[in-house]
Amino acid sequence: MLLSLWPGLDAIRNRCLRRRVGTADEISSDLLARSTEIIRTLDLGRVTNIAATVLMNTERDLLRAHRREIDRQQSCAEVEPDWIAAPPSWAERARMRAELRADLSAVIGSDADLVLGVAVDGLNQIEMASALRLSDGAARKRYQRAAARLRGHYRP
Repeated sequence: MLLSLWPGLDAIRNRCLRRRVGTADEISSDLLARSTEIIRTLDLGRVTNIAATVLMNTERDLLRAHRREIDRQQSCAEVEPDWIAAPPSWAERARMRAELRADLSAVIGSDADLVLGVAVDGLNQIEMASALRLSDGAARKRYQRAAARLRGHYRP
């Protein structure tokens, strides 16, 4: 599969080199890892043009990762190490989470756990749906409604 994609992967590598996404070795390694992962998880029932899908998704993921890394470095560049506070203890984090959950429950009701799982814990809506024993569609719609209530509450 990789051999058939080689011309496209080489074109992506050259574009990434011109954009200065990283060194040649980093780009090659990341390109191989991402394309292999995309091929491994590809849903053949939904994709008709396999080569184009793999190549476009690989380049998109590579550039997104580079953009996230640049944003992360720029957000941290001006912070002095002496100014960084120690992270809160696990007990303090649990207390802060309980306070946040109480505040969210006051605004959005029973969907506070869903919003906390997605927005704070970084889980996706499908994972939270299975954790809360909801259908995927119900979790998505409840999250949309809860987000709308939060926006309405905090925006006059």
